Amino acid sequence: MKSLKKIKRLPLIIGSFDSLHLGHKKLFNKAGNKFNILLIWTGLTKGKYLNNLMERIKNLDSTNYENLFVFDITKNNFCAKKFIEKYLIMINPSKIIVGSDFKFGKRLDGNINLLKQYFKVVTIKYNPQYQTNKIKQLYELGKINKANILLNHDITFKGKSIQGKQEGRKLGFPTINILLDRKNKIILLNGIYAGECIINNKSYKSAICIYKNNNDKQLIEIHCLNTKIKNNFYGKNIIFKLSKFINKFTYVNNTKQLKNIIQYNIELVNKYFDAKF
Repeated sequence: MKSLKKIKRLPLIIGSFDSLHLGHKKLFNKAGNKFNILLIWTGLTKGKYLNNLMERIKNLDSTNYENLFVFDITKNNFCAKKFIEKYLIMINPSKIIVGSDFKFGKRLDGNINLLKQYFKVVTIKYNPQYQTNKIKQLYELGKINKANILLNHDITFKGKSIQGKQEGRKLGFPTINILLDRKNKIILLNGIYAGECIINNKSYKSAICIYKNNNDKQLIEIHCLNTKIKNNFYGKNIIFKLSKFINKFTYVNNTKQLKNIIQYNIELVNKYFDAKF
């Protein structure tokens, strides 16, 4: 990070940015071509989050920020006035852009009126539909398409490919298997999803099965549609996106029944993509 004394005097946007939803885009649009961002990182708090710190930083790379500052509340649990005096005044923003419901400080004792005593403040009217908590709840309930609309993009995950039991391959439906560590993150609803798998920067329409929930871990099985993918990248990171929850999934030990269930769900995923495109 640059020395604060050398930072350009630009608009400053403040937020935790667990998701980058349409409400955040209004903040960015209000800031103009260039701006600074202050990412408030709460560390391990109660409840689950969508993205860890590094994922949030990477998501913010899609914006036009000039400088990114990270304020870790777990290390610097300041009251509102101290936060302004020790941090915001040093950044010296030309203006601060926040939502109309913005609060800050150790006990949330700071609000927009306090900010206005020190800085020019521009507010974006609070819209209850643009709430990260609401978006998280939608994902947990399997309402992927509604959540993706609020985010304005499909939710993306990354996990390491592991070697499975190869049951799908034996049944004629080879899969890429990923053990997704969801510690401190939202737990996705078990079931069949339509989505994409991204391998070597190439995207494949996929049927994605999510199941199990042991010790905050979920097993992901991805079947790339209408193509043959050899899973020779064990231990490598695989990116996948979820577009829509398609159906519940019930595992059965009977081979014939299991094959019929998988075939039926793949047909449902294909119908989704046929209708979409």
